[in-house]
Amino acid sequence: MRCMHQYSEKKNVLSNRPKTGVVWTGSRKSLGSEFHVAGPVIEKDRRPYERSTSSIRKSRRPSNEWYDDSCRSAKRHLRSLERAARRAGPLSDTTLPAVIAWRTERRRYFDMVQQKRSEYWTARIDSERLQPHRLWKSFDRILGHGQTQTVSDIDASVLHRFFDDKVAGVRDATAGAPPPQFSAAPV
Repeated sequence: MRCMHQYSEKKNVLSNRPKTGVVWTGSRKSLGSEFHVAGPVIEKDRRPYERSTSSIRKSRRPSNEWYDDSCRSAKRHLRSLERAARRAGPLSDTTLPAVIAWRTERRRYFDMVQQKRSEYWTARIDSERLQPHRLWKSFDRILGHGQTQTVSDIDASVLHRFFDDKVAGVRDATAGAPPPQFSAAPV
C-alpha cells in the first residue's frame, strides 16, 4: 500500500497536479530535490490512509477452513523458491538446480493441499453423516446460500452511462491518430 501511495504522489508532482498545493515548475532533472522538499508534506497527507496490518484480522473464507498454518508456511516457502528460481533463469530451464527445487516443492505443496482438503471434507462428511440437516447447512454456508446480497447505489443505467462515457473518451483521444499498421507474423 505504501509503494502505491508513493508512486501516485510522485506522479502527482510530475504531472503538475499535486495533492498538497506543491506546484512543480522545474525540469525533470531537479525533480529529486523538489520532491525531497515536498516529501514531508506528502508524507503528512499519506498518514490518514495507512492502516496497521495488525489491526486488520483477515477472515478465512468458509470454503478454506481446511487451509491451516502449515499450508500457509508451505506456500510462503514455495514463493521464496519461485523467486530464487526466477532469479536463476527461466522457469522452463529444467537443468537449473533452483528450478528443480522449485518444481519439486511445488508438486509437494499441491499434493499437501489436495490431501488436506480431502481429509478435511472426508472427516466433515463422516462427522455429520447422521445429521443430514447439519451437513446441508454446512454446504449451504460454503456455497453462499442464504447470504444477503450487497446493496449498491449504482444501478444499470449509471453503469451503462459510465462505460459509454469511457468509450467516447477513448474515441475522442484517438480520433486524430493514424490508422494502425500491421505486419505479417514471421513463419
